[in-house]
Amino acid sequence: MVPQVRNGDTVTMMFEAPQQAEPGKAVLLINEQPMELQIVDWQANMVTIKFPSLLLNQPMPAALFIGDAQGNVIQAMEILIVLQ
Repeated sequence: MVPQVRNGDTVTMMFEAPQQAEPGKAVLLINEQPMELQIVDWQANMVTIKFPSLLLNQPMPAALFIGDAQGNVIQAMEILIVLQ
C-alpha cells in the first residue's frame, strides 16, 4: 500500500542514512515537475517535512526524494497526496 499524506500537512519520516548531521533536502515530484519541500527538522535518521497546500480535486500520486547535503538520494518513495 502506498503511504498517504494529507495535502498541506507536516510529516515526520524515518529513513536510513550514513552518520550525518548536515541537513539535506526533500523534493516532491508530481507529474514530472520537481518541487523542493520545506524541511522543518533534520536529524540523523529522521526528517520533518512541510508539504505544500496544492490545488487538488482528487488524490494525486507523487514521488518523494530525500537527499543528503551532497545531493545523493538517501530514500525515494511513492506517496499519495490526499485531500484534507
